[in-house]
Amino acid sequence: IPLMKRVGYRPEFSGAVEAVASSGGLIMPPVMGSIAFVMAEYTGISYLSICKAALLPAVLYYLSLFTMIHFEALRHGLGGTPPDLIPELRSIKRKLYYLAPLALLIVLMIAGRSIIFSALLACAAVVALSFLSPETRLTPARFLAAMENAAANLLMIAACCACVGIVIGVVTMTGFGFSFVNLMGSLAQVHIGIFLLVLAGTCVIFGMGLPSLPAYILVATFGAPALVQAGVPVLAAHLFVMYFAISSGITPPVCLVAYAGAAIADAPPMKTGFTAFKLGIAAFIVPFIFIFEPALLLMGDWATILQAVFTAVLGVVCLASSMQGWLFTESSPAERVMMFVAGIVLVYPGLLTDLIGFGTASLVFFIQIARKKRLCAA
Repeated sequence: IPLMKRVGYRPEFSGAVEAVASSGGLIMPPVMGSIAFVMAEYTGISYLSICKAALLPAVLYYLSLFTMIHFEALRHGLGGTPPDLIPELRSIKRKLYYLAPLALLIVLMIAGRSIIFSALLACAAVVALSFLSPETRLTPARFLAAMENAAANLLMIAACCACVGIVIGVVTMTGFGFSFVNLMGSLAQVHIGIFLLVLAGTCVIFGMGLPSLPAYILVATFGAPALVQAGVPVLAAHLFVMYFAISSGITPPVCLVAYAGAAIADAPPMKTGFTAFKLGIAAFIVPFIFIFEPALLLMGDWATILQAVFTAVLGVVCLASSMQGWLFTESSPAERVMMFVAGIVLVYPGLLTDLIGFGTASLVFFIQIARKKRLCAA
């Protein structure tokens, strides 16, 4: 955040970028903030299948954020990172072995090893690699400090899970969960779009103020069964509720992750929260799309998946352009609306929607090019 402010980004924008980028780590394979492991146990779906399905939506999320940062830099004429703050390439190469434990973890899980075995071996690799440098060597004092830190984190997670367990028990014993699923099922029969909007809002509300893992466990208890009863595949249902539970951290008014970024950036909290909401727009749109079209979860034939990937990338760029009001130059309100519509229909796989989105985006493209030429000539 201080680096972004030094380059010239606005304080609220810098804090919002940190909030959105860090929240995205919870939806990006392979670790997904440990949610993928719990989801695998909860649904009976293999860990690799979950990672495969979650990959493209997560890539679209970060592509949207990256593109918005790029448009923000173009709008304000911002340059790159000052040379004195860029580390030497040689020093970076010498530390690449730090990534070995993570690579080992992924390789072991791909090879079919259990999650516990893979994690323990990766931890052993961390300990072994620490002795390669005096700066990282795991001395007895550091080992005890690491154990203390791990225990503190474990207690926090255990306490949160225990509280969520109480909530789940109350939901089950009082019949609220059964009633909620039936209510949502009835609403889905009336209109699937309204059903998804209500469920998404419910997941955001239940996820407010909770750590990611307990938030997912809570919404998966009542939200995922409602989607499954409406005919949604189990994996898509769990990813849908997970996305909105996690997005509560960047959704005003209770956007705790954005508030943390605002404190570091010394920016207005609510302004940072709304900026984070705008930067994370992909997290609120993509889940609705993969409910209707599983190609975004890399399900289906390869021709459909490749088409979905290509058009979804274009759609995310269009959404970013609409949110930031910039493509090649300042966008008019009409152009922003056109790009938003183009982004939505491009993200949704399908030949007709792709043609409509591509045509709309092309029109804005040529209008912007012509305007930029006039401005340069003037």
